[in-house]
Amino acid sequence: MALTDITKGMSNASEAIDGNFKSATIVESGSNENGSYIRFGDGTQICTINEMVLNKLSSYTLAGGGHFPAAFKDSTIIINPIVVESSTVPIGRFIQQSVDEVGFSLWYENISSPFTGPTYTLKIKLVAIGRWK
Repeated sequence: MALTDITKGMSNASEAIDGNFKSATIVESGSNENGSYIRFGDGTQICTINEMVLNKLSSYTLAGGGHFPAAFKDSTIIINPIVVESSTVPIGRFIQQSVDEVGFSLWYENISSPFTGPTYTLKIKLVAIGRWK
């Protein structure tokens, strides 16, 4: 929803101000064991997961998943994972395996050399953006 220009003397200034306020402001925010979320008046929702661990699935793949701190309207969600801790991060890419209104699963695919040792973990942060209404 686009913001409305407010001009002196306009007959519906009060409604326009109210509409601008509702579409651009935070209407709800919160946090729980899954992370934190912000809901905006225009229907946008941003969820953050502060720490998540991906564990070794195979020599070239790490895997993990979780739940969003607040449900989205549908599964049209952009997920952006960010590496926050690892002894060495091999060159690779994140692959979104599945996502729905309440949760997701991710893989990190190593494209340079195999993960060595019996275990390997990668700590990440995650931001998810979608709609709540």
